[in-house]
Amino acid sequence: MKSEALLAQMVTPHNVDQAFAAWLNRVAASHSKEDCEKFERAFNETHQNFSEPIAETGEPWASHVLSVASVLCDLNLDTDAIVAALLLPHADLSDWDQRKVKFKEIYGEDVPALIDGTWRMRDIQLLPQGVDAAERSIQAEHLRKMLLSMVEDIRVVLIKLAERLQTLRMVSPMEDSPTRQRIAREVSELFAPLANRLGIWQVKWELEDLSLRILAHDE
Repeated sequence: MKSEALLAQMVTPHNVDQAFAAWLNRVAASHSKEDCEKFERAFNETHQNFSEPIAETGEPWASHVLSVASVLCDLNLDTDAIVAALLLPHADLSDWDQRKVKFKEIYGEDVPALIDGTWRMRDIQLLPQGVDAAERSIQAEHLRKMLLSMVEDIRVVLIKLAERLQTLRMVSPMEDSPTRQRIAREVSELFAPLANRLGIWQVKWELEDLSLRILAHDE
């Protein structure tokens, strides 16, 4: 039987509804009916509200969040973390404060807090290319420590790692571009070592493999 992480790679804009139904059927074996209803409601919230593709990759949000949720299932994360992943793009909307109240009523306090924390991590950026390698290495280590210290819940970091993994999977087969290189370098210097530090081996290996392949090819 294929793992959830491998399943995530096969989700496309054309089969996302089918893929979600199949995924929900599988997770029903290890989650309660109430959990599955939360997953379905959260996925539909994103599927119905986000028709524009993600700027970095061109991937529709619905397939992206399903793939991230699949990785988290593979890591045996809890229901709140999976729901937060399915709702992640809502934090970028102008009415996010109102949506937070709504999500708190529906899913409890942890879900909007996890979304908030994961979304804030996007502001962490490495020094640009051209900066001395030793200085970049020092800064990357500083940022990894800062990421771990700034989050109150380690699940935020795990959601972010899964999200970066799916983004890397999407840019990996693309033509060379500054965006592809930036994402690969960010993952190689920041997120793969972070996954290693946390002992998330299956995510660490794939992050390293994909990012280093891109960087070696593009040089």
